[in-house]
Amino acid sequence: MPVLEGRAQVVGANGVNLRKSAGIDRRIFTLIPTGSELVVYPQWQDNAQGFDWIAASYNGLFGYVVKNLIKIIPDKLPDPVNKLCVGLHFAYSGPLGDSLDVIRQMSRDGYPPPAVLVCSDPGLCKSIKEIDQRILVVYRWVGSDSDPSPMTADEASIPVNGAAWYDRMFQRHSQAVPYADLHQLHNEVIFANNTQSVDYAKRFNDFCMQMMTRATQDGQHVTFGNFMPGVPEQKHIDAMKESFAYAEANRHWLCYHPYTAAEADGSYFSMYKGETTTQYYGLRPAKWIANYPRLNVLGGEASHFHSPRNRGAEDFRRLVKEGQTMVAPYNTTSRRWLLLWWTLRGKDDPMWVRDDITDVLPDYSAVGREIVFGS
Repeated sequence: MPVLEGRAQVVGANGVNLRKSAGIDRRIFTLIPTGSELVVYPQWQDNAQGFDWIAASYNGLFGYVVKNLIKIIPDKLPDPVNKLCVGLHFAYSGPLGDSLDVIRQMSRDGYPPPAVLVCSDPGLCKSIKEIDQRILVVYRWVGSDSDPSPMTADEASIPVNGAAWYDRMFQRHSQAVPYADLHQLHNEVIFANNTQSVDYAKRFNDFCMQMMTRATQDGQHVTFGNFMPGVPEQKHIDAMKESFAYAEANRHWLCYHPYTAAEADGSYFSMYKGETTTQYYGLRPAKWIANYPRLNVLGGEASHFHSPRNRGAEDFRRLVKEGQTMVAPYNTTSRRWLLLWWTLRGKDDPMWVRDDITDVLPDYSAVGREIVFGS
């Protein structure tokens, strides 16, 4: 695995000691003054004598520093480079196929994917950034299809402390820090079936605020919400105003999963019982963000609601164009709204093998070219 590097600044009032190894009784190489910049190595972290430590180098010296006395300096989120609003999703198992070659060629031709979500492979984050720094890279660590969640959809569920959740998840996510622009720290499950109360939503809001505040302190950007299709209701969003305002001010992203409608999943513009399903599924957050013009939105998983989601090249091209049509008007000089297509790297998983879009990547490239250049 390649050595990952990041930049950090000393924020401790009295500076920070660079020690030979983790531990307050270890030899001090030098005192790094407050405000100084240093290089940190997120792959190498430890907890010793009540402190979290991270490997660092300064003026040619290598050692460890106390993590809460420094602040990671994130890379600036890349600006949009073209009109394409549909990116790609990489699952955590299976072959890459020719996916990187397709991304590389799209970049050379002037229309790279706007964003890519990578599960559990920090090295892939690095590879994508090396192809094109302008691609927004989102990272989500996945251990299995039964990963723990900060809370469940049960009405009585009490979430864990959001700051503690951030620290727990970043033991894994820190490996991708130099290359990931955005981190998704949990997935779906919240608000299933829309049966939860406003009090439940307020508890989730508290979790989101704690998580995002901790991320801001750590110099990182995260997604919040991470909502499954069709949830939550407006009353829940009203109870989460604090999170929406904080995310907008600190450039965290609202995340939802814009699959097509469960009852009529053939198109983002399908009708069900005489009504369009677009606002309820594909454009679910449209009303939520009306009062937050600078809040970025990520459709972390986009496709048909039911498997098989790869229904051939013609269907794929049509649905990607529909996704582009939906969200393009919401991309402004102050907001980005991007969809990430489910999924690449699914051929080795029996649940996803019929969803894998590796064989239609040339069609993704062709649609992207058409959207950006008109041909």
